[in-house]
Amino acid sequence: MREYLGFDKLITPALVRILFWILIVIDVLVAVGHIFGGDFWRGVLILFVGPIVIRVYCEIVIVIFQINNTLTEIRDERRSAVERAAPVQPPVT
Repeated sequence: MREYLGFDKLITPALVRILFWILIVIDVLVAVGHIFGGDFWRGVLILFVGPIVIRVYCEIVIVIFQINNTLTEIRDERRSAVERAAPVQPPVT
C-alpha cells in the first residue's frame, strides 16, 4: 500500500487496460446503432476502424509508462553501481 501512496507503483497502466475494454464495448454499441439506424457504412467503418484507433491510443499511453519504468530502473542501477564502486569513508580529523 505504501508504494501506491508514495507513487512508487503506478495504477494508470492497469486502468488503461480496463478503459480499453470499456471503450471497445462502447465502440461496438455505437457501430451497431449506426448500422441499424440507417447509416450502414458509417457503422461498418466505426466497427472496424474504431478498435484499431482505441488500441493505438491505449498502447501509446502504456508505452509512456513503460519508458518511465525503464528509466527508473536505469537510474536505480546507476545509483547502486556508484555506491558499490566508491564507498563513503568518514572524514579524517
